[in-house]
Amino acid sequence: MKSKYFNLSVGMTAAFGRASASFDARDESTLCPASPYEAENGQHFTPYCGRNLLAPEIGNQAGSSVSDCIEACSNFSPACLGVVYYIQNQTCSFKGEGVDKDYLSMTDSSNVNSALANATEMKAIKTTCPYLHESTTSIEGLTFQIQCDHDMAGYGDYIPWGHSFRQHAGEMSECMDLCVRAHPLCVGVSWNPDKHLGMDNCWLKNSQDGNLVVANNGTIFHSGLLDLASLPKIDACSKAEQISSNNKTFNTTCSEGRAGSSNISSSYSSTMIGCIDQCAAHDEEDSGPCLGVLYDNSFHEGFYNCYLLNATGSRDASQNFTYAELVSGNSSSALPSTPAVPSSTPSSGSDDAGSSSSKAWIAGPVIGAVAAVVIVVAGWFWWRRRRMTAVQEQEKQPVPVEVGSRPRMHELPPHYQISEVEGTAPRHELES
Repeated sequence: MKSKYFNLSVGMTAAFGRASASFDARDESTLCPASPYEAENGQHFTPYCGRNLLAPEIGNQAGSSVSDCIEACSNFSPACLGVVYYIQNQTCSFKGEGVDKDYLSMTDSSNVNSALANATEMKAIKTTCPYLHESTTSIEGLTFQIQCDHDMAGYGDYIPWGHSFRQHAGEMSECMDLCVRAHPLCVGVSWNPDKHLGMDNCWLKNSQDGNLVVANNGTIFHSGLLDLASLPKIDACSKAEQISSNNKTFNTTCSEGRAGSSNISSSYSSTMIGCIDQCAAHDEEDSGPCLGVLYDNSFHEGFYNCYLLNATGSRDASQNFTYAELVSGNSSSALPSTPAVPSSTPSSGSDDAGSSSSKAWIAGPVIGAVAAVVIVVAGWFWWRRRRMTAVQEQEKQPVPVEVGSRPRMHELPPHYQISEVEGTAPRHELES
């Protein structure tokens, strides 16, 4: 009996193991997230697993799971307030304004999952224009001309670098601030406070070749057009030079882009030196060391024109950037114009501690070769001096030697006997 129960136990364990493996390998499309679900843009949804939303469809697209569909709904335009994911054909079906729990199916289905957007979050913001029509306002020193109840239609809607969708702005000033920080350069905004076109209600523009039109179709827009004349004058690079800041040394190059580089941050700087100062003072604890900067001399890539780099990449085609690379951690560690005489004893410290590893690799063989030459020359002088001293001692206290012969080692005066240097460790063969 014991053997029987043991075999039963093993069989059940194996069965559960296969079931567990089956669950682990289950298609992600059937998974349904817990409630509440927060989308990447901050919008919240309530999932309804196994339930359908029997409301009119405003659009659809392919999706891999209900979570994927929720993310797509949060960025959809016009406003999406509900979504259904059909598992069998992997399709997201978007539902528009007015959808609520009353549209949920009464019975469960294994082929469908749904979600409803938080209705409170989708309510309109105060829709009256926060500025006077055709007035101006300043955002981080840049001037925007306000166009109340107008849409910048045809001005070139775009998604800035580092984003996969438009941004949400609770106020018009916030929308213009997003424009100031965007890359490449943003030259205007249209803000939709009633969210009729979705949660992502800040539309950034990268062109001023368009028409201002009165907002219609029940959609409210207020726009701000960047005054390009308010962009400040900035440094132009005329020649390569070396700049020191905060005990760090940088070599600059004009008209150079960098392929494969990555930036820690970007900010506005009116001068190249100011940009280098930011790199030299950068706190390494959070994002690693700043190894160089790219300085945009034209604002073409954005008003935030100073990029701190934690990976410098390789030289790219000529661009309107000034590139500065950290070459030494201390301004005093730059190589001298003439070679220094090697010291007979190692110093207790080194000013080259912050130098780049490439410089250290080159300096190693050079210093080794110089040291070898110095040792040979010093040895020759020491041997010659010892020989001359021996002859002088012999003249004072003659030592009987055969005519024409040289003194043998054991015939040298006592103070020339070879011995270990005091305070030094005996030499050993290097381990292979």
